[in-house]
Amino acid sequence: MKASQNPFRTDAVAKLRYRIDTDSLEELALNATSLNAPACILGPEGTGKTTLLEDIHRKVTTMEQNTAWIRLNRDSGIRERKAALDKLLHPSTDMLYFM
Repeated sequence: MKASQNPFRTDAVAKLRYRIDTDSLEELALNATSLNAPACILGPEGTGKTTLLEDIHRKVTTMEQNTAWIRLNRDSGIRERKAALDKLLHPSTDMLYFM
């Protein structure tokens, strides 16, 4: 097999956002809106977590659900971390948080 035909070559893999079918994405969005508890997606850096959440967010907003993002990283300061914790400990009942 020539290198250009390898389905696992770097440029072929980089084109994938993540591997999930459209029906499963729709189901994830529906599940997210029906949860009565916080949920999160965890994984190593660069594995598509934010990309997946952005696509779920797009589906959820078409359902007229109020949403808010909570974003923290290694450089987030104490003030940002406290604000995120406050949102998680005292969530708005009509809001779906993406973290």
